[in-house]
Amino acid sequence: MRAIIFVVRTIDKLSQLSGKILSPIVLFLMAVIVYDVTKRYVFSHPTLWAQELSEFIFGAYWLLGGAYTLLEEAHVKMDVFYRRFSVRTRAVINVITAPIFFVFILILLREGWHFASFSLRCAEHSNSMWSPPLYPAKMMIPMAALLMLLQGTTKFVRALVLAITGREL
Repeated sequence: MRAIIFVVRTIDKLSQLSGKILSPIVLFLMAVIVYDVTKRYVFSHPTLWAQELSEFIFGAYWLLGGAYTLLEEAHVKMDVFYRRFSVRTRAVINVITAPIFFVFILILLREGWHFASFSLRCAEHSNSMWSPPLYPAKMMIPMAALLMLLQGTTKFVRALVLAITGREL
């Protein structure tokens, strides 16, 4: 049981670390958008790269933030009904619905890997005038899926222990 607790806590720390690393990226995203808007509307000189860069940054932020969001239980769910149940009943519901999560995440991991590795092998670039490489952005998909898989596993283990024993891990 100690090994399970150690692994769960280690994965939780990894998700917390990813959230802490990602949070300042929003400031960089804001700076890029403010720069682009200022160049476009104040100086009538739009940039070629800022729109695309902001999409890459936001995409990475959104994807990689999933594990941290799962750790903090901030994903949308049917709280109207869910909160009415006891803690143990919620754990049973989480255990029963976990296979849906795992099927989705495993498909995302597999297909995201194929998508990203093809982009990397082809050295894929954007069709825009700026033409940045797309493979770093596409590599975020399997990386995010892996982080979500790890965090989802810890959530499942916690729910399973709570459903069986009635005590939190």
